[in-house]
This record gives sequence, C-alpha cells and structure tokens, in this order.
Amino acid sequence: STPPTENSLTRRARLAAQAAQLSTQKSMSAAQPDLEFRASISSNGVDPAMSPTFSETLQFQNPAWNLGFQLVLPLDSYAEKASVLSALTSEIQAHAQAAQAQDDLRTSWIAACTDLHRSDKSYRARKEAHLAQKKRAALEESRFKIGRVGILQVIQAADDATFAQVNLAMAEVEKRSAAWRVRKLADRVQEYLKELQKMATVEIGS
Repeated sequence: STPPTENSLTRRARLAAQAAQLSTQKSMSAAQPDLEFRASISSNGVDPAMSPTFSETLQFQNPAWNLGFQLVLPLDSYAEKASVLSALTSEIQAHAQAAQAQDDLRTSWIAACTDLHRSDKSYRARKEAHLAQKKRAALEESRFKIGRVGILQVIQAADDATFAQVNLAMAEVEKRSAAWRVRKLADRVQEYLKELQKMATVEIGS
C-alpha cells in the first residue's frame, strides 16, 4: 500500500525542527546591531550683534543639517554570539533528527508491509493445512468405524489436526501483530480500535 508521508513521530520531529529554526532566528535577531538614524537641525546665523543672530536662530534662517547613522551593538556581544551558535547547533540537530525520522518511517513501512505479506501468506498456508488435517481426521475416524483402519491411525490423524490448529492460531497471532505494526506506523490505531469497538457492540446487540 501507499506509504504514509507522516506519522506522530515524524510530525513531532518536524515541529521540533521548526521550533529550533525560530529560536535561531530570534537569537540572530538579538545579536545583530541596531542601526539608528539621527538627524538634527540648527541655525547658522552669525553676526557680531546679538539681536540679529538670535532672531535668525529663532526663525531657522541659514539652517545647518546634521544627518547620520549609528550602530548600536549589544552590551554582551560574546554571549549573544554563543547563543546564536548554540541555537544553530540545536537547529541542525533537530533538522537531522526530522530527516532521520522520515527515513525511519519509510524503512519501517517497507519492513512492516513485507512482514505483513509474509505472515498473511503463512496464515493462508496453515489454514489450508488445518482444513486438510481436519478432513483427514474425520476420514480416518469414518474408516475406523467400518474396520478399515486401526485406532492408532485415528489417534495420529487427530493429533496432526490438533497440531495444525495450534500452528494456525500462532500464524493468526503473527498476522494480527504485523497488521498492528502497519496501522501504528500509519497512525491508524485509534481508527482500528473504534472499528473493533463497533464490532463488539454489534455482536453484543445480536
């Protein structure tokens, strides 16, 4: 079947990687210097007499402009750099873990589906063997009743049928376990449990 693109494990790893990326961006933003723009204006009125100059100043005649930019660095720049490096390291690890989780999901899905296919094939073969042994046991018992076989053959056929039934039960457990692993990888456990609950409700009602 089609492999799932995501499950609870890969989703958790992906969200952790996203959180680490946001943390890195926050640390880098805090470590960057602030660029401030400064502007000032003053009057350049010059005159030996105080009165004209003071008048020009108040009226902003002959203005002089002062424009500039100023970098404001964080007080503890070394600590800021260490915080950025730590955040970057955590982000790289988180992304690596997310990628590994995705690879593990694909690998586990292939292995689980292969195991399910094998266990289903084994279950079908053992079911056929069990049916065949049941028929043989019934036949041997019928032949014994008419005196065509001895009691030992009847006992042997019954033992073989019992052994085949045990093997079938073991194969069914193995098949159900394999199916459970596939459902778990696809995050379908809750859905499966609800189906079982509905089936149990129907059986009780009937």
